[in-house]
Amino acid sequence: MNTRPVKLAAAALAAAWWTVVAMTGAAAVPGAAPPSSGVRAVRAEEREALKGFDADNVAVVRAIVRRARSLPDGPERLALMQRAAEIKREAEVTRLRLQLDFARRGGDPVRAAEIELVLEQRLHPPRPAGETVAKPAKAAAAH
Repeated sequence: MNTRPVKLAAAALAAAWWTVVAMTGAAAVPGAAPPSSGVRAVRAEEREALKGFDADNVAVVRAIVRRARSLPDGPERLALMQRAAEIKREAEVTRLRLQLDFARRGGDPVRAAEIELVLEQRLHPPRPAGETVAKPAKAAAAH
């Protein structure tokens, strides 16, 4: 059984997941005042919420990938890998929305704006240059 496509897909999913985590983490703003105790409390709550959210999603994706690896190459295996990728994309957007909510509640407009930008890019990715949008076929002329 050729497991290379599954390994490549799993590696790509993991890389994308951790890239998002790294991109949307709390970045220090040069010259900013240290966070207040209220902000620290929100950040602690955020860390705990995200830790649980991540653990749940990682467990689901690992279970799907484990099941896919047990199958021979074919449509069922491909469908499972596609489902794992879909769950990762959905979880990424949900995670960003959680982070955005925490940034707003914590009074961090700079971080909120950064997260909004990343969220917008995930929801509406820019089209590559030169890509065209297929136009619907014209309706047949009436008789």
